[in-house]
Amino acid sequence: MEEYKEYLESRGKTIEDINMQYVAGWVAAKVMVQGAIHAAEQTDGEITGEDILAGLESITDLDLGGLAAPVTFTEDLHAGTEQARIGIVKDGKWEAITDYVSYRE
Repeated sequence: MEEYKEYLESRGKTIEDINMQYVAGWVAAKVMVQGAIHAAEQTDGEITGEDILAGLESITDLDLGGLAAPVTFTEDLHAGTEQARIGIVKDGKWEAITDYVSYRE
């Protein structure tokens, strides 16, 4: 979360200034950038959509700094994660009461 807070501060904003859509966009962009980085590492620099897909499918346990559960993609699984935290709203703020859990556990 620190990286995201630093970014917001560089734009003159705080966590209180944004909503969940901003966080979701940040997480999606982090995943796509990592997929593009993997694609660039696996090619000669001429990156196609298929290369991006292969790059995404090579992501394993991508740490999103506490904004979401670690993300993994494979050829067979494009969900990214099947985990979530359970939380409660106290005094108007969300507070996690579990670590990331999966329905599969």
